[in-house]
Amino acid sequence: MIGILSKSVFIIGFFFVILFIYSLFKHRNRVSGLFALMSLAAVIYIMGYGFELQSQTVEQMLFFLKMEYFGLPFMFAIWLLFAYKFYFNKNPSLKLNILVMVIPVITLFLVVTNDYHHLYYTKVSALQYEGLLIAQISKGPWYIVNVIYSYMVIIIGSVAFIKVYRNSVLKAMRVQALLMLAGTLCPGIINIFYLLGLSPAGLDMLPFGLSILVILYFIALFKFQFLDMGEIIRGVVFERISEGIIVVDEKNRLVDFNSAAQKMYKCLKVSNIGMDLSSTGTFKRIFNQTINPFEMEISENDYSKHYEFRVTNL
Repeated sequence: MIGILSKSVFIIGFFFVILFIYSLFKHRNRVSGLFALMSLAAVIYIMGYGFELQSQTVEQMLFFLKMEYFGLPFMFAIWLLFAYKFYFNKNPSLKLNILVMVIPVITLFLVVTNDYHHLYYTKVSALQYEGLLIAQISKGPWYIVNVIYSYMVIIIGSVAFIKVYRNSVLKAMRVQALLMLAGTLCPGIINIFYLLGLSPAGLDMLPFGLSILVILYFIALFKFQFLDMGEIIRGVVFERISEGIIVVDEKNRLVDFNSAAQKMYKCLKVSNIGMDLSSTGTFKRIFNQTINPFEMEISENDYSKHYEFRVTNL
């Protein structure tokens, strides 16, 4: 069983490679750069752990254990910057970047030089289990600091995605925020079993938690176009603009509308999408106009309103 799990680590890492490459091609997107860096950090960590499990000697195991930390702490730090940019829609300041990266840089330095001070691991040994060498570690004081930092990042990122989910007017963005929230929480929850010593043979559970994250990311990327934020931003403008907008197809069937238009015409409902508007009273007059733009007087409840209409071919 452990042997199968050790090989599945490389599969998880491979999917993060795909995420990394995909996000590189979305260079015009506001969050693709941070997303690519985060995916790359995950690849370094996961692949390092995969090679650690395949090590034949203790020396190899220790080498790959250190290699993992060129990705692991930075994965959480970049994730925090990613959540910040996703929520605020602006680049984090230089001061914030430095502040976020301080603990990961210190963590990497202490892991690489651990033999001289044992502040990160007080002791590292190897357990032979089903033909594999599995690292058995005793946690030093900075290990605890790094764990606290990582879970603080998870909490802050979760709050950001919850706020986006609650405040966004677009269903697509709410779904994306929900997927990102679940992707954030799952690895953190699963990793608790490892921290409490409940994982089999002391196996690091975080890569397997990240497997759930990568599935949710694939759904967000390929079903809900997570990195295609330009479309979402245009959707926000469409929804929030004060002028009423109604979109119809070449047969005058209702395709879409915004909130301002819905306030003007109560018949504009999601359930009526696909309905031929040219057959209804007010809209029949609109479609019969031969000039553009044009004005119309529309009577409602014993009073009249004057509107200017403009028709644009898409």
